[in-house]
Amino acid sequence: MSLTTYTSCIKITRNDGAVLGLTELDADVTIGGQLYQASSGYDPTTLSSTSSLSVNNAETSGALTITGIDRDDLIAGLYDHAVVEFILADYVALTNIKTLGTGNLGEVTLIDGMYKAEYRSLSQYLQQTIGRKYTAECDATLGDTRCGINLATFTYSGTVTSSASNSSLIDTALIGTQVDGYYDYGLVTFTSGLNNGLTQEVKTYVDSTGAFTLLLPLPYTISASDTFTVYAGCNKAKQTCIDKFNNVVRFRGFDMIPGQDKILKFGVSIAPNGI
Repeated sequence: MSLTTYTSCIKITRNDGAVLGLTELDADVTIGGQLYQASSGYDPTTLSSTSSLSVNNAETSGALTITGIDRDDLIAGLYDHAVVEFILADYVALTNIKTLGTGNLGEVTLIDGMYKAEYRSLSQYLQQTIGRKYTAECDATLGDTRCGINLATFTYSGTVTSSASNSSLIDTALIGTQVDGYYDYGLVTFTSGLNNGLTQEVKTYVDSTGAFTLLLPLPYTISASDTFTVYAGCNKAKQTCIDKFNNVVRFRGFDMIPGQDKILKFGVSIAPNGI
């Protein structure tokens, strides 16, 4: 009976550049300068691969505390669309035999201290529709080249006065400086504290109290004296583009196109004499 010294490994490159290596071997192994950690909590499924352009897929799962994948990092989005490489390696020769697949992490679920992550190959991008849609709202992203707004002009740098939860904060220095809703749909980025470098969308802003409510909670506690930046939000409406940003010449919506009410309207018969 012939024996092999092959093992499967997975290399994950997170959004912040950190790299995590896992192997189903029973001992840590370093291949090509990358450490692949052995873990009984790492359980890859069979990698599905075809010669067509269909999306190749697989799943990997395990216990968070065993594999070194931190729950808060997952919630913070550091693994969202992370680059994944499936590798077949020789753990004796310490060489990479073959790269079985490269792609990105898809949906990640967390249940009772366990994670399950979906892998999608690069051909996933071929399934995406490319092109613009005709909508009344602007389809540009605030501050991008199509929008043209200088975000620095609409950005505020502040310090948290108090926070009641991971999804709310108050900066009393802001009271009376804007109007209610000014920062709605904008993005808050923390520049210090436990959430340093993390960004979340603003759900509501109340100017009379300087209070922000975030769309989703941050993974770590928001503390007084944490610093942050936030820029004004845009609801994609033409009137907002006019009144708030004075940028209607770059408005990317199609607000003059008739809506569904016109499409579904019943036709009316008109006599030749107009009666």
